[in-house]
Amino acid sequence: MSATAPVSLYGVRGSVEETASKELLQEGALHALVAAAGCDLAPPRPDRRAVDWTVTLTSYNHQYIIDAQIDVQLKCTHQSKPGDSGDFPFTLKNDQFRKLASTHISHPKLLLVMLCPENVDRWVYNSSNFTALRHSMYWLNLYGKEPTGKDESVVRVPFSNRLDPHELCRILHIVGNSQGKPWTF
Repeated sequence: MSATAPVSLYGVRGSVEETASKELLQEGALHALVAAAGCDLAPPRPDRRAVDWTVTLTSYNHQYIIDAQIDVQLKCTHQSKPGDSGDFPFTLKNDQFRKLASTHISHPKLLLVMLCPENVDRWVYNSSNFTALRHSMYWLNLYGKEPTGKDESVVRVPFSNRLDPHELCRILHIVGNSQGKPWTF
């Protein structure tokens, strides 16, 4: 199985700004992960809490919460390259940081950061057998943490926190089988 070599989109790509395109890329990746994990996905209405989506996994095998939920804030960057060990830095505005770190919540809030190639032409590979999005999405739980900077804070996102369908299910099963906060993933 070989992927189609990237073909430049220069001159044919639409006029949507790259930042807006990154939002679509990360939402597409989240939708794919949620679908593979057998979960539900819903946008909050209205968005006032630094939450882009709520992910729900329903399981009657959960000990405490049948409909386990997490709220997620999506971010996307090409500033770091994916790796297998260590972590990468990501800068958050302190207002968003505080909302994600709040302890006055009924279910966990996670920051999801997608790393993507700098070159838009490398975001999606397609062949007759598969479509692949590059690179990966990683999660971070800021519950109870304090901002470190004056206006923004740099968080360290571990490469070991790569989000795939199994990891998403694992996190949601912890929520469903726990009696509440703090949630340790």
